[in-house]
Amino acid sequence: MSGCEGQARPAESGAQGMAVRCALGLISKVGYRIGGEGVRGRLGRRAGGLRCGSAVRRSSSRGLEGGEGVKRVGRIGVDEVAKWVGSGGSDFVVVDVRDGDFGEGGFVKGAVNVPSDTFRERMGAVLEEHGDKETIVVHCMMSQMRGPTCATMLVQAMNAAEGKSFRANVVVMTGGFRQFCYSYSGRADLIADSGGGW
Repeated sequence: MSGCEGQARPAESGAQGMAVRCALGLISKVGYRIGGEGVRGRLGRRAGGLRCGSAVRRSSSRGLEGGEGVKRVGRIGVDEVAKWVGSGGSDFVVVDVRDGDFGEGGFVKGAVNVPSDTFRERMGAVLEEHGDKETIVVHCMMSQMRGPTCATMLVQAMNAAEGKSFRANVVVMTGGFRQFCYSYSGRADLIADSGGGW
């Protein structure tokens, strides 16, 4: 048993689910920082009439407009992550940024926990250890706030690193652990019951 029992089913439809998917799509397209003035402030002023999936120009003043070599946060579905975890591959890492709720319902097998409240101080270590892997998958419980925020910080650090080039692509697992748990409950090969941080 994976410990996922009792987890609420993730929102899959309806206006709120659409709003979250649109906001996450906008975040991944624009690359804005979440929190503070981040997405909330910008969505209110800049995206009022945007439809989900609309093309948005990146702001060059934020260093996100760029050509070759500029990393951006992407998204990945739980099914793709499950395939990677199930295959036992080593060219990716799953970074769980849940804080006090880490381990609630289990965690993705093999994931490392770097809590979001200490992520800024520890992301150098994450890059040092995992920056040369093909993919860094970041998630929190629902990947609506903490996961995308930490992924964006990681990408910004990669882009700002002088004299160092990182191979890794940074992606946010859509739906977070809640969706992963809902989709793969009972799969001991994909979900572990307990574990520790980094």
